[in-house]
Amino acid sequence: MKRLFILPLFTFILVFSTSVLSADAQNEPAIFEDGIQAANNGDYSKAYEVFKALAKHGHAKAQASLGSMYVHGDGVPVDYTLAQKWFKLSAEQGTALAQYSLGLMSNLGHGVPKDNELAVHWYNLAAEQGYPAAQYNMGVSYFKGEGVAQDYEHAYQWYKKAAVQGFTRAQFNLGWMSYKGLGVPLDAELAYTWWKIAELAGDKRAGGNLVEMKKEMLASEIKTAQLKAENCILNNFKGC
Repeated sequence: MKRLFILPLFTFILVFSTSVLSADAQNEPAIFEDGIQAANNGDYSKAYEVFKALAKHGHAKAQASLGSMYVHGDGVPVDYTLAQKWFKLSAEQGTALAQYSLGLMSNLGHGVPKDNELAVHWYNLAAEQGYPAAQYNMGVSYFKGEGVAQDYEHAYQWYKKAAVQGFTRAQFNLGWMSYKGLGVPLDAELAYTWWKIAELAGDKRAGGNLVEMKKEMLASEIKTAQLKAENCILNNFKGC
């Protein structure tokens, strides 16, 4: 059986808002659309100017987008200190992306000393808003006991919150925990179901595990698990 890869997603997601603060409300959408279009076209210099102007006026999503640009070095030199500044301003206004990103930076020690407890604090704020990557990383934290006491039941619960939103890594990890009986009773059929879901989403590790499980399970059990996986996807993960 393949080993479980349970690591935080050290990836920052660049998100642009479609709302903006401006003196002329009628021009706001067009002005910000220019920034979005510029970013999509790789004109980060123009996008940076748009987002910075908005960020200075307290626009939370523009602040988060500016923070992401500093993390990636899109149009500006990579600067974790400035990224932290803009993410923090945005996070304090409740932006899940910024909260999640602060959690990652605390995990990595980018712009701040490495601090797993602080990472969990920020992940939790974003996760409670339904941000799937943050929910996944909460699962990682509980599984590994980083920043919180190790708790497989809590890990499973957080993974499931992310999994039912289509987060493939969480689906894979649910399969592993079901297979090993970690946080839930050992259940090969349930493991097969989650791995099948993950495989259909393109996870090759899950596909490899399914090959091995076919050697251990009855044909009737496999058929039932496959139907559960298909119904789960068909029903948008309701009842899964």
